[in-house]
Amino acid sequence: MSKVLGNLLTIKLKIILLFSFFLLIIVYASIFILNDKTNSKYDLNTKEIKGVVTEKEEGKYLVCNQECIIVTSDLKLAVGDIVILKGNIKKPWENTNFNMFNYKNYLYSNNIYYLFDATTKEVIGTNQFYRFKNKIIEYISSFKSQKYLNTFIMGNSDALEDDIKDSYRYNGISHLLSISGMHISLFAFILKYLLKKIPGHMLLIKSFLLFYVILTGFKLSAIRSFFLFLTSSKIKPIFSLILIFSIMLAYNPYYLYNISFIFSFVITFFILLLPIKDKNYFFKVFKTSLLCFFVSIPILTMTSYEINFLSPILNVFFIPFVSFIIFPLTILTFFIKIFDPVLFYLTNLLEEFSLFSNYFNLSLVLSKPPLWLIIMYYLGIIWTFKKFRFAKQFLLLIIIIFHYLLPKFNPYPVLTMLDVNQGDAILIEFEHQSKVVLIDTGGKYNTKGDISKYTLIPYMKSKGISSIDYLILSHGDLDHAKESYDLVTNFDVKHIIINSGNDSEYEMLLKKYKPYKISEGYIEDIGFKFLNNKDIDDENEDSLIIYTKLNNYYILLMGDAGFTSEEYILNKYKIEKVDILKIGHHGSKYATSKQFLDYIKPKIALISVGKNNNYGHPASRVINDLKKRDIATYMTSVNGSIEIIFGDELTINTCLDSA
Repeated sequence: MSKVLGNLLTIKLKIILLFSFFLLIIVYASIFILNDKTNSKYDLNTKEIKGVVTEKEEGKYLVCNQECIIVTSDLKLAVGDIVILKGNIKKPWENTNFNMFNYKNYLYSNNIYYLFDATTKEVIGTNQFYRFKNKIIEYISSFKSQKYLNTFIMGNSDALEDDIKDSYRYNGISHLLSISGMHISLFAFILKYLLKKIPGHMLLIKSFLLFYVILTGFKLSAIRSFFLFLTSSKIKPIFSLILIFSIMLAYNPYYLYNISFIFSFVITFFILLLPIKDKNYFFKVFKTSLLCFFVSIPILTMTSYEINFLSPILNVFFIPFVSFIIFPLTILTFFIKIFDPVLFYLTNLLEEFSLFSNYFNLSLVLSKPPLWLIIMYYLGIIWTFKKFRFAKQFLLLIIIIFHYLLPKFNPYPVLTMLDVNQGDAILIEFEHQSKVVLIDTGGKYNTKGDISKYTLIPYMKSKGISSIDYLILSHGDLDHAKESYDLVTNFDVKHIIINSGNDSEYEMLLKKYKPYKISEGYIEDIGFKFLNNKDIDDENEDSLIIYTKLNNYYILLMGDAGFTSEEYILNKYKIEKVDILKIGHHGSKYATSKQFLDYIKPKIALISVGKNNNYGHPASRVINDLKKRDIATYMTSVNGSIEIIFGDELTINTCLDSA
């Protein structure tokens, strides 16, 4: 009896020590990240780097020597080259809009802390391992199904088209493309079968799997799967997983920003914690898919802000199809090329079915969740799946509904000037998100839909917005209206308002949506007064000028209007008060006159302007005039996106710390 009690105490002590270590690592990682620390051997004075080229892609190279660095250069380098490069180093950029993809944190989570522009090179040798890897990549490139051979064998899905990857992500099946436990288990099974008669075959298997992890570029999910394979026979898998997570996080705290890392560990943890038992294979797959779906919701709503209710059903088809047909066939095709046409046909079928599934839209936009809501989700999942009952799923549906309604609880209006580089885009959310207004959409030359895809659409989804009450284009210039068509095809836009001047090509695209032309007037629904009742055949001066009030604070938005419009406003309208002025024409020297500032006396000025733009905006004269009048000035080029919450007092948040 005492021996059994002693064993129980020993087990409890081990569990306490393990979780204490886990919590200690979480605290350490949080402090490390908050202090913006890195373990880099480089600094901003570095002018020369040495290392081996491990990857290359269209003028970009990954050069590694204990630490990797991304090199941009016109110099021709080959994978496997050991090089000495000279040039200039710089830090990766951070996101300039709230809730958006942070490139710096993404690189940090991959142990990359600097970018390097190389001007000269010296090749001093060859690394045979990476040269061998390059030979494999070249061999794969001769296959029709090379995209999926690279994905499943080399762990590189970059060759997949964006719409295909978006489709997989939308359907909740992109996890099937990652190097995971499925890959490691299948490789281990095959090797066990082939090597079972050889003494010490397990050491050979482990050595091969380690070689494979290195070959795939130390993919985080592959590392997790490999170490779980090594330790699962000695330690309970769930404890092994926690230990591996803690050690990896101690090595690089920025793994917390790596979505692949988080997905891999969190989903595996809940599968081990709440194992699904069912004699019927398809019911078991469905229940497991349902568990993974609910577990993934907090992660998805931290990144893509959208969930697809079809995902658990689709996984019932996709999981066995990929696990038992596509992936094993990929390995077979790699060694026996005659199967290439079959694999090519089946992967095309996979893509077509995924794209077809997108037509059945059962998605829900959910805002970025606070930490307490994430905890609520996971507690609800544990209660629901501990003893699985379909009736208990209603608790999780209630949490999802609450999450969906969360933005409606905000009692104050919010204005956000988004950083769209050299352009304008202003989002206004009324109290309880009762109305949503987007004024201008930004736009850049030689790009199509970049701002809408990577800024406007994800940002609005992160706020829980799935429809726009009013899309207002101040005028038809590219930097104000180019993204408008993408917006109306991705959101339910109830009203479109454009100025009364000549239609630009971007405004013409909106004709089938019957936009309402206006120059002067009042929209009672949102309390907007339009001041510019003239037509002087100048797109900038014909900008819609909006005067409105949010919770007793007065706002004047000038579009690209200049001196002529300012004089017109001063002569025609009696503007009693302006708290916030959106400076006209990005701070151009042809706008924002001293007389105009002296008359309206704004307290805060907002300037939407691109960093290091070719126009010299904002003009030094405008900045000096604002400073002389003690007008607090915020610029997207300096502060990133700017959020103003209209409570009893104004709260101003900026995306960049330089504010």
